[in-house]
Amino acid sequence: MRKTPAIAAACLAASLTALAAAVPDVDLKIDIALAPGAVKAGSKSEAVVTLTPPSGIHVNQYPPIRLTLESAPPVIFEPDSYKLGLDAMPDNPEKNPFKTIDPIKVRFRVAPHASDAKIAVKGKLKFFYCVAASGYCAPGTKDVTFTVPVAAGP
Repeated sequence: MRKTPAIAAACLAASLTALAAAVPDVDLKIDIALAPGAVKAGSKSEAVVTLTPPSGIHVNQYPPIRLTLESAPPVIFEPDSYKLGLDAMPDNPEKNPFKTIDPIKVRFRVAPHASDAKIAVKGKLKFFYCVAASGYCAPGTKDVTFTVPVAAGP
């Protein structure tokens, strides 16, 4: 009878492994648009982040979408994190999925003494999604990357 706990532990580990393998990776499309041309040293600009879920996937308003950007001098984010969505579950759960996801406008400025460069920006996007057909819901995380072309000031 001493083997029973070991067998139970093995079954639990196998179940958890199968469950982890069954969690689908959501191909949330992330588009980032910058104004054309380089951003001059000492000036401000913005990047517009647009999220598009694949067909049959709903991104939820609660928990909110969170975008956090890493420091990338001489590009300075104002602020460096963004939240889109709700802080509490809506009274009617059917109103939790976004009908459309508003673009996230990432504001930044370039330090005044920056030189010509292409600045790589990295960040993380965290969201919660549901599969419409099955009702399966899970958290998702995606890397966000884009490049800010910088032009030296006069």
